[in-house]
Amino acid sequence: MAWESTIVVALLAGLGLVSILASRHRLSLLVGSQLLSLAAVRALAAAGQRELAMLSLVFAVIILLIALRLGQDAEAAEQPPEPPP
Repeated sequence: MAWESTIVVALLAGLGLVSILASRHRLSLLVGSQLLSLAAVRALAAAGQRELAMLSLVFAVIILLIALRLGQDAEAAEQPPEPPP
């Protein structure tokens, strides 16, 4: 793996870990997990494992969609019901 790719993977993984560990909101967790997924994709692609990199990217998109849906459900559950007229 070239030095540039190693630096990019290290930066993505570091930013992802910091986002997850310092998170106070669901969006921070989502961003952190996506950064870690992108780091894995970059590492696999740089190592010549393009098929695994594409599979990791598809998996990251599926996780993103599930997390967004769960976030919407949790937000809807936190809102108090509207009072009757």
